[in-house]
Amino acid sequence: MKFKHLLVLCAVFAVLTNTIAQNKSIQFEEGDWNSIVAKAQSANKPIFVDAYAVWCGPCKWMSATVFTN
Repeated sequence: MKFKHLLVLCAVFAVLTNTIAQNKSIQFEEGDWNSIVAKAQSANKPIFVDAYAVWCGPCKWMSATVFTN
């Protein structure tokens, strides 16, 4: 009986942890490449490059739906 309670508790904890981790959003920055690389290295974070064109339908869709999730 205690095993089932422990298993349920672990499952709830895993779901909550995953949900909290997914609430982060991408913070885009503009600037020259060298300053972005330096900032990423100092913060020990990866660089995500978004190539966007105002006339591109999939680009607009990704900005409206994917990056906001």
